[in-house]
Amino acid sequence: MDDLPELIRLAGRTALLRRARPPDLDGLVELHRRCSAETLRRRFLGAPQTSGRALGCLVSQHATHTQLAMAGTEVVGAGSVFQAADPAELAFLVRDDWQGRGLGRALLRRLAKAAVADGVRAVCLHTYADNAVVRHLLDSYGLPGRGSIADGVLTVRVDHQVIGSSATP
Repeated sequence: MDDLPELIRLAGRTALLRRARPPDLDGLVELHRRCSAETLRRRFLGAPQTSGRALGCLVSQHATHTQLAMAGTEVVGAGSVFQAADPAELAFLVRDDWQGRGLGRALLRRLAKAAVADGVRAVCLHTYADNAVVRHLLDSYGLPGRGSIADGVLTVRVDHQVIGSSATP
């Protein structure tokens, strides 16, 4: 995959999208610290795993592809494709003051490209069934998937043909 950084402009703000590296761990920890309890609850479906040790997998580049959104030196968003399972799992976190600007959509586009380049056959995303933001993101991006709800958690699976067609802007 082309891992070149990408500068994007969103609602009057500029962010640099790039792949996470091991030195970014402190920035990821700070991103989690600066998110509201509700944002973390939605991302982690309950108790957040925000310690440096828990977040270390996001920068290890072994079975995980993580993209960061940087505003200067601050990490304001992150998205990951966890490839250790089949289907691979997608996860996002956007700092509260950057939500609603299109950052999640930009991260999703980059992650879709990475997944296709890495040969991922399908991805899934888990969110609370009432998470209208993530549902809107998937719909607006054209990612129809097979969804199921169990215990209030929506799981959406998207096959590689759809990922590939959605990976282009």
